[in-house]
Amino acid sequence: MKRREFNKNTILGALGITAFGGSSLAFSTKQPRLVKPTPLRQGDTIGLIAPSSPFDEERYERAKTNIKELGFKLKEGRHLHKEKGYLAGTDQQRLEDLHRMFDDRKIRGIWCIRGGYGSTRMLNKIDFSLIAANPKVFLGYSDITALHNAIMCKTGLATFHGPVAATKMNEYNVDHLMPLISDSGHFPFTISSASENVERGKEEEIYEEVTISGGRAIGKLTGGNLTLLSALVGTGYLDSFSEKIVFLEDINEPPYKVDRMLTHLLNATDLKKAAGIALGIFTGCEARPNSWSLTLRETIVDRLSNLGIPVVYGLSFGHIDYQFTLPMGIHAELNADEVT
Repeated sequence: MKRREFNKNTILGALGITAFGGSSLAFSTKQPRLVKPTPLRQGDTIGLIAPSSPFDEERYERAKTNIKELGFKLKEGRHLHKEKGYLAGTDQQRLEDLHRMFDDRKIRGIWCIRGGYGSTRMLNKIDFSLIAANPKVFLGYSDITALHNAIMCKTGLATFHGPVAATKMNEYNVDHLMPLISDSGHFPFTISSASENVERGKEEEIYEEVTISGGRAIGKLTGGNLTLLSALVGTGYLDSFSEKIVFLEDINEPPYKVDRMLTHLLNATDLKKAAGIALGIFTGCEARPNSWSLTLRETIVDRLSNLGIPVVYGLSFGHIDYQFTLPMGIHAELNADEVT
């Protein structure tokens, strides 16, 4: 295992977005035809929803600013500001906002204001036929993983694992978001790691880019937050991993919990049949000092290095300031060749 610099050709999109412009219970084995949403244009209206947890005024103002500065108009979900403890309103209220945004022909894209918790509570109530009849850009990450996977499994719609609307946007985030969701992109599209993350990796192991197993892999993109993917096992809303490039990220989970969730996916799904695995930056997942624990890196090596497929850690996605966007269901190439 050697350090790897991923400044170039980390994930090469033969992304197919040019046209843009285990057990049967563990995961969904039926793969609907891939549907690509119409790319956004300047002046389009974005629907802002909170399908998971509530948010404070600072996040709300930042979300409005982001939408405006990216050149879009804003329409808020009717129940956007509702609160029910750790939920942004009741399940029915959050579901209604999701449905209304897909049903509204004037809304060209939907952006989740934040993650948190709650999206899994709505899965068995979602009208997937409504979503399939109105495909559009859908963006978010973290708890939104559940919606990405469910929508892909049930409709084939390519959604986008990327910054939530309340993210502190920077030039890197914008440059690795807008070409994918709008008509400004040129393809194939090469995703490069953020130089800020690469530099930070020289001092902090959690940010260091490492080849766990070398090689190249080509396949459709799928994945998301490890905790959510583990929770989706057995629900019928988890996308199949077979012959795909699986991307994983998480936050504030100690190594033994990362071990448990990876082990669960290896035992209960077809993760071993993946074409390759790309891990983001697992912030806050280091072992506590002087604890009886493997390090995060040791845990990942122990669980994933013997699969016979390319595996890399430390790519620029996850709960970090500088993050790129990944389109679910789109063909891509993962390059994990060793570089010294």
